[in-house]
Amino acid sequence: MSSVELKQFLVGEPVDAKQLGQKGYAQRYPWEAIFKSVVEGTGQQVKISYQGCKGALARLTKAGILRKDDYYIISKGAHKGERQVFIVHKAKAKKE
Repeated sequence: MSSVELKQFLVGEPVDAKQLGQKGYAQRYPWEAIFKSVVEGTGQQVKISYQGCKGALARLTKAGILRKDDYYIISKGAHKGERQVFIVHKAKAKKE
């Protein structure tokens, strides 16, 4: 690609990175503690994105920290177009 073609995608001159400031890093959540704080048979609303919760659940399950199928994540529509995210800890089946 020639520099003439490339310039159609660029705006102005380069800016020193120090002028732009440092981009914040993703917050580290205490995932294991969050999941284990949900009482069995209940759901807990969280202030974390649905995809963030799903990814954390997959990582903790793969690492063997949480048992497979003990937890799941749901997202429900709320008023004013907001979404609510819940971590649900399934109740274990009672053995008879």
